[in-house]
Formats: sequence, structure tokens, C-alpha cells
Amino acid sequence: MEQELRHYNELLKLTNSILRHDILNNLNIISRAMELCENGRCLGEKAVKRCIDLINEIKELEAPTKDPRKVSIKEIVTKVAKSYDVQVQVSGDCKAGSFLSIVFDNLISNSVFHGEASRIDVDIKEGSRGRTIIYTDNGRGIPESIRLSVFEKGFKFGGSANTGLGLFIVKKIVEMLRGSIELVNANKFVIKLGW
Repeated sequence: MEQELRHYNELLKLTNSILRHDILNNLNIISRAMELCENGRCLGEKAVKRCIDLINEIKELEAPTKDPRKVSIKEIVTKVAKSYDVQVQVSGDCKAGSFLSIVFDNLISNSVFHGEASRIDVDIKEGSRGRTIIYTDNGRGIPESIRLSVFEKGFKFGGSANTGLGLFIVKKIVEMLRGSIELVNANKFVIKLGW
């Protein structure tokens, strides 16, 4: 009972972190988009819709005893990417928990806002031992000197750093899906999800 209570307490803290971090990111997009609306480009509506979707996805995280709704990873990535000004190419597909969208929202947001990427490639493979997702972008990349720290809670780097929670949240959600994530080079993450 005590272990279960600790688990739910950790889940509550993670949920709170996700809400703070991801909704703040989307509100920043809305703020920037409102400025761009004056110049004929308006992304604010997409960011508002992403906030609504995010809140609905959090509901699934709050009910860990139920099996998460399984959806196409390709659809998740494509839907999340629509909120950002970036070209995304997805190859392969398989099913996973719908709250994997929080993972891709953070990865794409980091690629665009911190790495200034204009293209992202996501390669999805399904095998007998699980699923592998290879995520790469053409941005500036993560410097080698900080690669071992990027998944730590509160770790920040550079002038565009926000809360230091994004990749920590990514790692925690992937672990909740019985998986792992690794930064294998400056621009490439490998996510492995078990069954």
C-alpha cells in the first residue's frame, strides 16, 4: 500500500510538471503568434487547441490502472507537428499509448525553439521485442558537454532555456510506457518501448 501511494504521489508530481511545462510552452506560442497575427501569420488557434488536447491527454495519465488508449504513433507525431512551423517526415507506424503525444510535443518544441530545426524525421519500427522510434532533427543539436545531463529534472542550458522539465518529463513518460530513451548524438534520440 505504501509503495502504491509513493507511485501515485510521483505520478501526481509528474502530471503537475507536465501541465506547468507544456501549457506554459503553448501559452508562449500563443503570445508569439498574437504578435505574428499582425504580420498576417496566426498560429494562436493551433496552440490553444494543443492546450485543450494536452489537458485531455493528462486525464489518461491520471488513471494509470486502466490500459491507455492505443493510437497510431504516426498519427500522434503528425497531429502534434501541426502546432509547429517545421517539416516533419514520419516513416513506419505502430500503436502506443495516446499520452506519447506529450513526449513528441516536448521533443518537437525543443527542436524548433531551442535547436532552430526546420526538419524532423521520425522512423518507427516494430519488432518481436517491442517498438523502436528514432527521432532526428536538422537543428543545432545538443552539445556533447551536456548530453549526460539533459534528462535531469531542472537542468537548463543556453539563453532559450525554460523550466528545465521538458526532457525530464519525456523520460518519465517513456519509462511509464515500460520503455527507455537515449540521446545517441547531438540530433538523435532513440526511444524503445516494450510490450
